Amino acid sequence: MKWKILFVFLLTVSDLCAQLDKPLELKGFTLGSHYGFIFAHSEDVQNTAGANPFGAELIYTTQNLTEKAWQNCNCFLNTGFGVNYFNFDNAVLGKAASVFYNFEPQFKLTKKSKLLFDAYGGLSFLSNPYDANSNPSNRSYSLPVSIYVGLGVGIQYALTKQFQLSLIGNYLHISNGGIKDPNKGINWPTANIRLTYNPTNNELPSFTKKNASYLKQKRLDVGTFVSSKTIAIGEKERFLIYGVNANYSHQIGPINALTLGNELIIDNALKENLRRDGSNKSNIRYGLTFGHEFLLGNFIFSQQLGYYAFNESTYFSNMYHRWGLLYKTKSNLNMGINLLAHAQVANFIDFRVVYSFRK
Repeated sequence: MKWKILFVFLLTVSDLCAQLDKPLELKGFTLGSHYGFIFAHSEDVQNTAGANPFGAELIYTTQNLTEKAWQNCNCFLNTGFGVNYFNFDNAVLGKAASVFYNFEPQFKLTKKSKLLFDAYGGLSFLSNPYDANSNPSNRSYSLPVSIYVGLGVGIQYALTKQFQLSLIGNYLHISNGGIKDPNKGINWPTANIRLTYNPTNNELPSFTKKNASYLKQKRLDVGTFVSSKTIAIGEKERFLIYGVNANYSHQIGPINALTLGNELIIDNALKENLRRDGSNKSNIRYGLTFGHEFLLGNFIFSQQLGYYAFNESTYFSNMYHRWGLLYKTKSNLNMGINLLAHAQVANFIDFRVVYSFRK
């Protein structure tokens, strides 16, 4: 009888140890290669058309495997930090090395396959910025350090318990957010082949979707933002841009919300442009926005489509779009950055402070 009790006890302890040993996070390394083409989106950058950028990347990733994390989006969220290197296959553009943060929701399709959605954000270090003497034909970028962003979608397949192969289509972009001209930006789609190594078993657990238990939060954000920019290529004097905004957010899912907003922009760079052109039109713009938010823990990633209800200048189209990242502090006072662009051209990047009223 004693031996039976001891045997059952050892089996129980062994099972508990096995459960404790089961990883709650899946860590790994991803090596990738890119090949694509330059999207020459305006007359100013036609000297980059026909180029085929190619590059390589290395990413260190962490994936939360708990059921609680999966229930947030019915997906397994993979995040990581990476570096990449691109040769733009064009003497004007040169080369770029980037450091970035990678955000990747993964949706399990079968036991071995997943659907991936990728988002990238970071900084690029560029080899050949505009220079009036040595590189006057580069209208794509004028700073040696610029913003690097990208989106992607693809499929991943498990070759073994440690190795996974992915095929991803990306759209990548580099610009300085309107800080300095010229700044038409570099836009290039790529095909990306990745090989991921996980020291432990990469097989994902299976969970059952539960009834939505998240709080459908309603939030009113009131904020102020500030930026500055130069007027013409080669000029160093900067002109202040500032404004206020109010934005209503209504949560519609675990990580999704819809937004309605409005903003007032006082643009002294525009004022100087108007003065030089002998115009007495207003430098004030008033816009209405509609958009979407990804609610990612302490971060909110927003995308908005805007329309100027008041815009006397003819330098901008009335349609515009905004892309933002807001960091939520423990108080209701939050901080973030935001990019305003017209079509493919960035107008300015701003830094903002936002106070949130939550319900």
